[in-house]
Amino acid sequence: MSLKSKLESQGLNDLVRTNPNSLGLSFPNHLLTHHVSELELSSYDPNPKGSEATRLAIWESVQKKGGHGSPHDLILTSSTSEAISFILKMLTNPGDEILVPAPGYPLFESIAALENVRVIEYPLVEHQLGDWQYSLDSIQERYSTKTKLVVFVSPSNPTGSILQANEWRNICQWSKQTKIPLLVDEVFADYFFSKYESQYFYPQQSEFLSFVINGISKSLALPQWKLAWIHVQGEETLKQKAISSLELIADTYLSVNSTIQKLLPNLLRWSPLVQNQIRNRLSRNLFFLEELFGEDTNWKIHITKAGWHLCIEHLGSLYTHSEDLCIEILKKTKVFCHPGEWYSFPKDRMVMVLSLLVPEEEFQSGMRELKSFFK
Repeated sequence: MSLKSKLESQGLNDLVRTNPNSLGLSFPNHLLTHHVSELELSSYDPNPKGSEATRLAIWESVQKKGGHGSPHDLILTSSTSEAISFILKMLTNPGDEILVPAPGYPLFESIAALENVRVIEYPLVEHQLGDWQYSLDSIQERYSTKTKLVVFVSPSNPTGSILQANEWRNICQWSKQTKIPLLVDEVFADYFFSKYESQYFYPQQSEFLSFVINGISKSLALPQWKLAWIHVQGEETLKQKAISSLELIADTYLSVNSTIQKLLPNLLRWSPLVQNQIRNRLSRNLFFLEELFGEDTNWKIHITKAGWHLCIEHLGSLYTHSEDLCIEILKKTKVFCHPGEWYSFPKDRMVMVLSLLVPEEEFQSGMRELKSFFK
């Protein structure tokens, strides 16, 4: 049994929880019940790309964000993980490589391994301490003849980094020159902090080929309903070929259940309600953290522009591995946070990854305990 499991019965304060359903941030159950009761659930009319009505409803939200194209450019999947796997099935052969950002969430390596594809990390550039940014130079340094896809997570998990519009234009030009497709994971795009909202843009590309993925796990706080989508973009001939290939893969699995497809047009109307309550939680926890650590020169709060996570770093620590530090914190304070090295931060930097989604009282208590550990 792990140390974390042993301590759970003793009042563990888990500061990395991100399931909104268990954190008081669920989609209102009475609305779900009402909309389900109105459905005719006994029929089944499968469409490999997803039902037209569902894709149209999603497309309206994509357009509001600045997306171009049509509902025909969308492919529905049961999750963004499945969306990634479909794209890898289409683009890669065993032994090929994809480029993914680091620091970053380690999920891509697991998905790629199932497709017998190798993950090569390209570093986000730290322009100043705790400010991580995308850079075409980093991508070019890792690119090889085996590269078949470059992945971006914007907003990034856990750094909260975002693509900048000018850098995206340069990356699209590079994509056209090298014939390497691009994938942008946008699952946290609805959760920009107010001071950075003006920096959001919808990643559009028409020169070669790219994919934008998103889903309702984050946008509607409905991870249990399993629905995501791929927006295929690019030069028209390439785009249509990619859509046909993805449609064939989707037809093989038909994994998206009919009920959520029928529900979604009604559920999307409530997205402002759901997202606002989550944004309020995120903002209040971030404000508390800045107040608690703001004047303390032993700590650095990494700049987060969007998303559900935050990275904090203790400077000048006697520990040499962030995992060792987090284990010691867990033993002494019963506060659980993730070590930065799990997300490809350098091991010798005492970075801790936290969830800003944790209820405020628990978050504040845990952060005070964390700070007192170093006194």
